[in-house]
Amino acid sequence: MASTKYGKLTVRKTYRINGIQFSDVVCDCGAERSVAHYRLTSGQLKSCGARACRQKPLTKAQIAATRSKNLRRPTLPWTTIEKVVREHERGKMTVSAIAEKFNVGVSTVVKYVRIARVFGSVAKYQAHVEAHFNQE
Repeated sequence: MASTKYGKLTVRKTYRINGIQFSDVVCDCGAERSVAHYRLTSGQLKSCGARACRQKPLTKAQIAATRSKNLRRPTLPWTTIEKVVREHERGKMTVSAIAEKFNVGVSTVVKYVRIARVFGSVAKYQAHVEAHFNQE
């Protein structure tokens, strides 16, 4: 049963408690949790439920927007971008609340969260942008 995949969840270990089968799972995003196994097999559970896992995948146009020919320097300081993305990853605030907290638009929050997802982190995005503009 180990290493069986259900949606974004990978089963690591299966065990029984009082006759109910449970599974320790790891999500593609890295989150770990223990769930009733029937929720996996019935299709009720496909991811850990974190905001990042519930978001729709990026479209080709959105990914293309992060490529070098469309690259622009961010208008926000890198530290602010990191704070915006970190706040979003915590999942305790809505996008509009994060936008209000950092005094930016909702679309700006969404843009930097998606870019950070494409690059894996804000630091990698920053390195990409700096390398691109240092070549010029």
